[in-house]
Amino acid sequence: MTQPNLLPYKGIYPKLGARVFIAPTATVIGDVEIEDDVSIWFGCVLRGDVNVIRVGARSNIQDGTVVHVAKDTVGTYIGADVTIGHMALLHACTLEDRAFVGMRATVMDLCVIEKGGMLGAGALLTPGKRIGAGQLWTGSPAKYLRSLTPADLAATAHLAPRYVDLANDYLSAQPQTGERMHMTKSVETLARGAATATLAVSSAEPGVPALLAAVLAGERKAVARVMSIAETTTTTRRPILAAIHRAAGRAHVVGLTGVPGSGKSTMVRALAQQYRARGQTVGIVAIDPSSPFSGGAILGDRIRMLELAGDDGVFIRSLATRGALGGLARASHDVVDVLDAAGFDVILIETVGVGQDEVDIVQSAHTVVVVSAPGLGDNIQAIKAGVLEIADVHVVSKCDRPDASETVANLRAMLRLGAMTGNQRSSWSVPVLATSAQNREGIGDLVDAIAGHGQYLRESGELALRRRRILEMRVLKSAEDIIRDRLLRRGRSQLDGLLDQTMEGTIDPFGAACQLLDACEWPG
Repeated sequence: MTQPNLLPYKGIYPKLGARVFIAPTATVIGDVEIEDDVSIWFGCVLRGDVNVIRVGARSNIQDGTVVHVAKDTVGTYIGADVTIGHMALLHACTLEDRAFVGMRATVMDLCVIEKGGMLGAGALLTPGKRIGAGQLWTGSPAKYLRSLTPADLAATAHLAPRYVDLANDYLSAQPQTGERMHMTKSVETLARGAATATLAVSSAEPGVPALLAAVLAGERKAVARVMSIAETTTTTRRPILAAIHRAAGRAHVVGLTGVPGSGKSTMVRALAQQYRARGQTVGIVAIDPSSPFSGGAILGDRIRMLELAGDDGVFIRSLATRGALGGLARASHDVVDVLDAAGFDVILIETVGVGQDEVDIVQSAHTVVVVSAPGLGDNIQAIKAGVLEIADVHVVSKCDRPDASETVANLRAMLRLGAMTGNQRSSWSVPVLATSAQNREGIGDLVDAIAGHGQYLRESGELALRRRRILEMRVLKSAEDIIRDRLLRRGRSQLDGLLDQTMEGTIDPFGAACQLLDACEWPG
């Protein structure tokens, strides 16, 4: 059996306490002091060849971790009961008692994680940074998930309880604040990543684990393939989409809607460029109307987004409505899940041009941006437009036009009137912003407003309510699609006969519907 390597450096040997376990293939070099009951697992390397490395009692350093003290730096001090995840990297840092470092995380020179502090999987703690006692810093869970191989996925499943236990010890003693809710969500996101790993390894469906792992790794071909699966109506699509849904839930989903000609596509392009300038990745779901006769769609929104085509941090998917009402396509939510699971930070949904009551986007996005353009109607248009009430952010596009200020004033007046009459969905104060996507005016302010609304949702607790509302709509829509499909497949002959009777006037449409439902065989 392969033995651990305990090697001297300039005559200094590692010092080991009682009951120390060092796995075969692990290497410990030089000035390393390890206290009682410490476990150092396969492939770990602790290099104390420049300065001392001290490891406190009962600490657990998992497979593949490297602890290295670089030249001209202080030593590395690891307290008692510390857990360090697989393949982490530590340089000249201090981890106090009960600290936790997630899998593939990196802790750089002079960093300090205080007692009970937690660094999330895949995160980078840059030189000199400090995590306070009991605090959680996640970095980018999505970046961590994208780096995983299928073998890594299998190895991470057992980490979820450790994240949750450590976080709950701290969170249970904290007041119900926005920070607490944000931390709780961060822990849930990391735990869901590990739970998804379990699903990927245990799934009996051929090809699902590999395809899921590829999506989580952000591989564009896999992302496109699963989106195509989502647009089909076959039952074989469900296992992979169910796995994707469990992995989603981190991205900020932003819906953009408005009347035709208001400049939504150009706005989406400008927003994506602004997000990319700020270092965030963007997924775009662009909905185009279908012909009621041929079923085809031009998908012309892509033409306005050609400038984004070469950016690996942007993924654009165009969907045809295929007869669906409300401004969205039937596969929209599944496609959003795919982009979310693939690690995109912000997902922009551009609806078709909507009228006064086609407002499904309010049940599909966390933040709804309503785009209006000057010169598309008289003042009364703002009053009767059904989209007015759904906005979390109002945007007046093409603000370089002379009548834009009048449109801004009209919208603000209507919002004040709504506030006076109590006709508001929440305590959020809806801003009205003037922008010109073509001239890049006001786009930064719009991104700030969207981020501000996201923060409001998290701190107020409304984000959970919106997610529940989205899920309710998805469940009901799915039930409608299932019923419609079964009616058409199993009750086609009955439907033809009932239509004949309805044409003859012997039965009304409602009665025909009841008879059609009764004639179909329903499982269970």
